[in-house]
Amino acid sequence: MTKQTCATQYTLAQAKAACRAMGLTITKRDGEYRVAYQGNVTETEPSAYYTNDVNDAVATARAMAIHQQLLKCGCDNCNRIARENQRKIKPHASFGYIRPDEVAECWENISSELYRALWESMSGEKPLSQQIDMENSSPCDAIGISTLASLWAKFTPEQQVQLNELALTNYGR
Repeated sequence: MTKQTCATQYTLAQAKAACRAMGLTITKRDGEYRVAYQGNVTETEPSAYYTNDVNDAVATARAMAIHQQLLKCGCDNCNRIARENQRKIKPHASFGYIRPDEVAECWENISSELYRALWESMSGEKPLSQQIDMENSSPCDAIGISTLASLWAKFTPEQQVQLNELALTNYGR
């Protein structure tokens, strides 16, 4: 099966109108589109979606609007569909270079629950020295080894949101 693509490229004005009609907002800054639910930026940031493709932004807005409608219904079937279709929370870009133990020990404002989850995510992981040949490799070979991003699925969605918020505090977007 081939991926279908939209033949029409949205203009920013068209994208804004489409998002507004669905109860979402879209903004463009430095070539990047941000799609989010309407409301205060600090409240909507954990669920915001960033992309450099306007069609991707509008498609994601549609998925977010459908998800929101399913949650509003509240019946068991809609709740089940909403959970199955919920957009996965992507890790902050910095998590491709940071190990969970670094976050647990070096970052401020880590709750005791999150601290425990960060350390538990590494259980069963080999020490870095056993994951790569330290003598015959470059520092670049270590990228992606037991990083927070590589262990992302071990965290609950709530923990993922907390981690992304902390990353925004420490590193920005």
